Amino acid sequence: MKSYLKRRYGLITTSVLAATVLATGWQSTSVLAENPTTSPTTTVTSNGFNFNATLLDHNGKTVSGKTVSLYDITDGNRTLVQSAVSDQNGIASFSQLPLNRNLSVFVDNVAQGYTTRTSESGQVRSSAFYIDGQGTNTPKYSDKTITISVLNEEAEPLANQKVTLTNPLKEVVGEAMTDADGHVVFKDKLLEGVFYNYAVNGKAIDSAQPDSKRSVFLESNQLAKEGFTFTATILGKNGKTVAGKTVSLYDITDGNRTLVQSAVSDQNGIASFSQLPLNRNLSVFIDDVAQGYTTRTSENGQVRSSAFYVDGQGTNTPKYSDKTITISVLNEEGEPLANQKVTLINPLKEVIGEANTDANGKVIFTDKLLDGVFYTYAVNGQTIDATQPDTSRNVFLRADQILKESPKNTASEAATNLEKTSESKEGNMPQQNQSEAKEKAPEKQVDANGANKKAPGHGEVKKGLPMAGERGSRLFTFIGLSLILGIAGYLLKHKKVKS
Repeated sequence: MKSYLKRRYGLITTSVLAATVLATGWQSTSVLAENPTTSPTTTVTSNGFNFNATLLDHNGKTVSGKTVSLYDITDGNRTLVQSAVSDQNGIASFSQLPLNRNLSVFVDNVAQGYTTRTSESGQVRSSAFYIDGQGTNTPKYSDKTITISVLNEEAEPLANQKVTLTNPLKEVVGEAMTDADGHVVFKDKLLEGVFYNYAVNGKAIDSAQPDSKRSVFLESNQLAKEGFTFTATILGKNGKTVAGKTVSLYDITDGNRTLVQSAVSDQNGIASFSQLPLNRNLSVFIDDVAQGYTTRTSENGQVRSSAFYVDGQGTNTPKYSDKTITISVLNEEGEPLANQKVTLINPLKEVIGEANTDANGKVIFTDKLLDGVFYTYAVNGQTIDATQPDTSRNVFLRADQILKESPKNTASEAATNLEKTSESKEGNMPQQNQSEAKEKAPEKQVDANGANKKAPGHGEVKKGLPMAGERGSRLFTFIGLSLILGIAGYLLKHKKVKS
């Protein structure tokens, strides 16, 4: 009897173990295999570096179709490493370039006097090169800056010191006075890898690339004196710059005409003046002809500008302002008026801009504006006043001055207005409504042929490898069932023998 009980308890124990194995095998199916279409993230280390060359014409536009070659000149010989042709953006790209080698840049077999080299694997380097030819597109400018700090001999910051930045074509790309901390930050129209020359108070110092900071120490005799800066741009009747004109500034504060400074306009039509006296009325003359323009300021270090039209034809396109003129048209109650025609006119009485006010009653002029120039503006054909770039003006209309219907537009203008209206409606939708619109979007989408498509993530059958452990679970299930059936058969047989 005891041996029978022992055998029975052993069989029960075996059954429990088999059930445990079965349960364990079933639970193992919770681990999923990776989708075979998605590779695990890996870090690939390059054995070289990359270099991008941007080709520009002398107007700063990109040039395509030029062959750029990199030659290894480390050992004194010229060995071709790679060549590439500049694309429509003027860019020739190189990859996997050898490390620790001096690579000289050639464009159409002409050496550019530029060598690139690095020991850092995977680094991306860039530069731009000015070449002969006719470019087409505007290059991609850098989002990095050049910071110049001007200090005295005791390393104390110096304010109101003039810093000038010029490109390889010796064109001024930036000019400003240092702030209270002695800093000037240049950020506009800089190109990666290009060396820009900087000067302080007219004295050339050194060169720097974007994403760099430089400190300049000045002796007491190099400090800029008190005063302000004025730049005059001379234009012909065709709106192009005129060189060789003598510009003179006369102090007329006391009623007499006293010469302060004179300068001759350069090839860009610019005549520059510095350290001009504060709190004085300075009248502008060009070739001894008064321009009816007076400049004056009490702010030390201020930079002022204006443009003047003279007889004759100019040659080059002037540097336009990046500032705007905003005209807002309102009714007598101060409410914005849409579809009112606003016209902007330059000193030659040429229309340089015309548009209808938007839903907010505004028109913003951005194109072909010159700093310091007064532009006349009119509303619905009625002249109102004059204003300069970087200003906003309000115009109030009586009921009889308001256009009741939208002015007739050409087909292209109508299309533009329609597009702007559509964008305005979308942009003015309250944030809450936009969120609700997204949440209430239908589950189905329609493709270009009109066929219904199920929205992503709904009703899709996922394809991929079987779940990890799936085969193992089947094996455990088979073993467990076999043990249970074997035990049941043994017990049944034993019962028959006993009876």
